[in-house]
Amino acid sequence: MKRFAMVLLVAVMVVVAALIRAAQPPSTGGQVVPSVIGQLTVLNTSTSLKVTGVAVTTTLTGQVEDVAPSADDCFLVAQVDAVFVGKAFGNVDAAVTSGGKTFEPQGLMGVTLAEPGFTTHSTVPIVIPKNRLVGARLQFQTGAVIHGYQRTVEVDLGLTADRVAQLLESAGTPIAVDLPRTEVTP
Repeated sequence: MKRFAMVLLVAVMVVVAALIRAAQPPSTGGQVVPSVIGQLTVLNTSTSLKVTGVAVTTTLTGQVEDVAPSADDCFLVAQVDAVFVGKAFGNVDAAVTSGGKTFEPQGLMGVTLAEPGFTTHSTVPIVIPKNRLVGARLQFQTGAVIHGYQRTVEVDLGLTADRVAQLLESAGTPIAVDLPRTEVTP
């Protein structure tokens, strides 16, 4: 009986180790596709994305939940166009990365999906510490069962120290976050 229990325990440990390894993203972290503001970039077979602008504010107005950043934080607000050429699957998740940390929308609006042949124009606000703005990048992924295996579009927002200083000077101006617009893709 002891031998059977020992063999069973080893077998369970091997299966658990295999499952944990399978759930880990590959060492490459999936395919990362670099992009810049204004460049249309393919996310997957049905969706391409383009960040058309970026701003910083401490106050959002319009169609948003009542979220107020702390004194050390601000909203990094990106204008995003999503072009759909096929049936969209899953969500398009957005996050800001800076200095090895990731900041997610936390219930704020994200990229809106549409049917093939349509483009959506979305405002994506993300709370981020002001001292993390320099070098921040915006990342997009589609939801996946096992994260790390899907393609990631990483947009260089051009946030140099000088650009961040300019953006922070106007950060007191509220930015309106309206419902996304959808139109036929030209």
